[in-house]
Amino acid sequence: MPQIIPTAQRVLQVFEIYAREGRPLTNSEMARFLDLADSSCSDLLYTLRQAGYLLRTPKSRYFHPTGRLLDVAQGITAADPLQSFATEALEVLTRQSGESSMCGLLDGNKVKIYASQESPRALRYVLQPGTTLELQITALGKALLGAMDAAERNATIETLSFEKITADSITNPAALRAQIEAQL
Repeated sequence: MPQIIPTAQRVLQVFEIYAREGRPLTNSEMARFLDLADSSCSDLLYTLRQAGYLLRTPKSRYFHPTGRLLDVAQGITAADPLQSFATEALEVLTRQSGESSMCGLLDGNKVKIYASQESPRALRYVLQPGTTLELQITALGKALLGAMDAAERNATIETLSFEKITADSITNPAALRAQIEAQL
């Protein structure tokens, strides 16, 4: 039976912490975030530094991620057949419509942008892959809800927060159901 390797989890947590904090960190700061002894954290950070995933400033002794993780992720993404399909389809859609287009996947009760293609127009809608949005505030989210069978759609709608984002935001489940069902 496969087992969870805590060190592997910690490596991923290091990058999640950098993404959340958005700044270089000292060994002590990272150790606090990871709830690790400074010496254990130092070994982890130096391993990542040796592998080219982190840089350490000589004077201030801050660690910061390099672009290596992005390079690896882009290499994985480039080989993903769904990514290639989505990119080609969105290029065609944007060329034909003149508008930005995007592809998204359900991520719990949100929509996560998987791929996007910007419009060539000066004023355009831009969302980067990885962005997550409430299902009820985007046409893409509503389309995903509409593609569900009624029972799954109703169960998902019940989990939504219905915050008022704009003056036209739908703020209750009944109104969202009615809008989606009118389009089916």
